[in-house]
Amino acid sequence: MLLSPVKGILCICGPFKSFVSYVYLWNPLTNEYKALPKPIVHLPYLVGNFGFGFVPKTNDYKVVRVLQHEWKLDLQIEIYSLNRDSWRRVSDSCSCDEIIEKERDVSVNHRARPLTIDLEKEVIVEANCCNEMHVIWLTFPQDDLVLSEISEYGYSSEGFAFTGSLFPPT
Repeated sequence: MLLSPVKGILCICGPFKSFVSYVYLWNPLTNEYKALPKPIVHLPYLVGNFGFGFVPKTNDYKVVRVLQHEWKLDLQIEIYSLNRDSWRRVSDSCSCDEIIEKERDVSVNHRARPLTIDLEKEVIVEANCCNEMHVIWLTFPQDDLVLSEISEYGYSSEGFAFTGSLFPPT
């Protein structure tokens, strides 16, 4: 999947719902590209989502990879930093068991709150991330954002190129 550009750089990633994934950063103006190193988390986690952003304070491009466990409700989140040229697993990757329990108390408009990741600090800010369709919403506070979403029925990037925070559409 080709994510929308962030400051002229494209992120090419995929496949979704797979145990293996590839990620490339590509500058079409200079025709330079970088194959990102292999991620940390492997079997039995499937790739469920990718995000791509830029942190102006550190002048760093970051890629977010959200993985879902194949058999149980568990998420692992990894963030790649171009400056470090490495992946880092977010230490507080979330278990969906407690998240789904909280969903029963979702507000009257039935919108789940997003999984919020601060790209600069590489931490989960809020972890109410799963709904019954297993859609994950990411926010990247105060940074340029490009997010691709995957659903059970196909891929969608509609409405996911922003600056600032992302909230689920109604």
